Amino acid sequence: MFKQVFVAAVLAASTLAVAPPASADTPGCVTRSEFASVKVGMRKSRVHRVFDTAGRRVSIATSTEHYFAEIRMYRRCSRASLFAVSWIKRPGGLWRMDAKWVG
Repeated sequence: MFKQVFVAAVLAASTLAVAPPASADTPGCVTRSEFASVKVGMRKSRVHRVFDTAGRRVSIATSTEHYFAEIRMYRRCSRASLFAVSWIKRPGGLWRMDAKWVG
């Protein structure tokens, strides 16, 4: 009986300790924790789900080898500055994060 109560208590505590996803709380702007949670190499669709915004494209470039590059700016929730992310798409591939910085 004690083992069943203990297991039930542990399961209940673990469900309470799970944090809500960072992507659900700030539509239209990006928090510092959301920005810190995305990593180079992540797909654009995943980053946009975390950020809750697609940002604003400020530049795009192509090469003769069918590579694409893009820079997008994302509004910060806490300050007047912006977060910036550069994206790269290889031939036949998906958009992936190449770099990120505070703009």
